[in-house]
Amino acid sequence: MGIAERKVRKHNATRKLILGTALDLYLQEGLENTTIRKIAQKIEYSPTAIYLHYQSKNGILYDMQKIAFDFLFKYLSANQVQESPYLRLKKFGKAYIDFGLKYPKYYDLMFILRSPMEGVQEDQPFKNCRETYAFMLGIMTDCISTGEVKYTDPQTALLQYWAILHGLTSLNINNRLSVIATDEWQTTDFIYQAWEVYISSVQA
Repeated sequence: MGIAERKVRKHNATRKLILGTALDLYLQEGLENTTIRKIAQKIEYSPTAIYLHYQSKNGILYDMQKIAFDFLFKYLSANQVQESPYLRLKKFGKAYIDFGLKYPKYYDLMFILRSPMEGVQEDQPFKNCRETYAFMLGIMTDCISTGEVKYTDPQTALLQYWAILHGLTSLNINNRLSVIATDEWQTTDFIYQAWEVYISSVQA
């Protein structure tokens, strides 16, 4: 192995160490306590050494977000079986909500927090979400092709579909739905009921 290759491997290994440590801090102590200084202390580096690999904390958060999106994609794709496109669309939505309720900090990192998006230059595409978005779009396109939903344009349909899912999930994660909870019904009951009503309304 040449010197250049060893440097690349060391650089990549250090970035991986920084990223893993930062993600652990975020999941255990929250965003405010995920600082360059704390990351450096955990891995016994100087803060200056961290900046040799990441220009800012937001850059670290953006790469952490990529890990979260990879996790989301595996979770959602694992719930897909060979059924009609409409049933896949329905099950995908349920799994999406389940993921957000089960892993709220990952969901925040992907869809709520502004900080990770500061790591994306304005003229660059949002690559972290590309695989998940393409997967959702594929299911919606299949539903339209088979005539199982009332939509005609996949992009417009997916925007509405995703907005419903995100709205229900993020409202609950941020404790905005406690106002509708009752002694008999928890907020999650209302979420799943609302989802069932929506997905039934778009079926052709």
